[in-house]
Amino acid sequence: AQVGEVESLYFSTVQHQCLKHFEDNGFALPFDAVESFAKANGLFKNQLIDGINDRCVEILDDILIEEVEDGFEVNTSYYKQLFLA
Repeated sequence: AQVGEVESLYFSTVQHQCLKHFEDNGFALPFDAVESFAKANGLFKNQLIDGINDRCVEILDDILIEEVEDGFEVNTSYYKQLFLA
């Protein structure tokens, strides 16, 4: 699948922008960065992350974004499967 196809199939615009934000920041973001991005888009932080992860569970049988000590981290091998397949 082309990247554009994958995006529109699986993720909303806001979810995709969030994933791009992760990509631009080495696949890890602190809680406050995710919080302010979510708020700017009328969502709660966990609602945004859970929404992305719910889509990924359907596709990958696993979550894409994990909560770590100081924020969230994207599983890069899953990310590549989704966007570079």
